[in-house]
Amino acid sequence: MGYITVGTENSTPVELYYEDQGSGQPVVLIHGYPLNG
Repeated sequence: MGYITVGTENSTPVELYYEDQGSGQPVVLIHGYPLNG
């Protein structure tokens, strides 16, 4: 479990949190921000 820095916004790091659990095929869930609708 950890964070990965993927960029910056207004000189502040943008980090994604991830968890590595279980076995089998990976599943990636991506929220629609900023394209909520």
